[in-house]
Amino acid sequence: MPGFPTDLENLSPAATGDIRSRLDNLGLRASSLLVDMSLVADAETHAANLETIRRAAEFAHGLGQRATPVIQTVMGGRSADWDASKASMAGRLREWGTAAASAGITVAVKGHALMAADRPGRVLWLLRMAQSPAIVVAYDYSHYEFLGISLEDSLRALAPYTRFVHLKDCIRDGGPPRFLLPGEGRTDYPRYLRLLRQLGYSGPVVAQASSMVFSRPGYDPIAAAGKCYATLAPAVIAANR
Repeated sequence: MPGFPTDLENLSPAATGDIRSRLDNLGLRASSLLVDMSLVADAETHAANLETIRRAAEFAHGLGQRATPVIQTVMGGRSADWDASKASMAGRLREWGTAAASAGITVAVKGHALMAADRPGRVLWLLRMAQSPAIVVAYDYSHYEFLGISLEDSLRALAPYTRFVHLKDCIRDGGPPRFLLPGEGRTDYPRYLRLLRQLGYSGPVVAQASSMVFSRPGYDPIAAAGKCYATLAPAVIAANR
């Protein structure tokens, strides 16, 4: 995304090769590319989004991973405008799917508590309208938790289409959502991971430090990773009992 070291504008073949070498040397897998796009866009921005999908796919294939990373993105818009914007959003998403399929990549779209597709039913409606195998779901329970939707209801609805999972916490205190690292809220991660397994999910499960977290003064990414591990490693063990 703009302003980050991996902004597509700055990713030369040499930079891509360097990232590939570091991943290989560390035995790490790049499971996704985070791209911030919106289906609520004018024609020029929509065309730019299609080009972003193409260029992100080129980068993804250049990493030489055994499994090509998915592109994961939110979908934009406002919840209050859903009825007025959903038909246009579906058309844009269908074109995202065409671009992704042509580029040999998958786009995983995420429901967001502050955007138009904020509920599982809306995400599913867009998927049905898009009718593209290249469009799947990035599931993030924190957004549904904020809206008071249960883990079981949201995950059972979306699991058949989910190819990427983000883990983070959310606080509901009467105001806008406050997103936190795993373990800083009330999410029952053993139950969460157990349900994923029961529903047959076997894709990436990735802790997320949202912009609300990494923009805090004094944010330490190494300490944040350690905190996520301290929460999630025991949860994995408990979920497998």
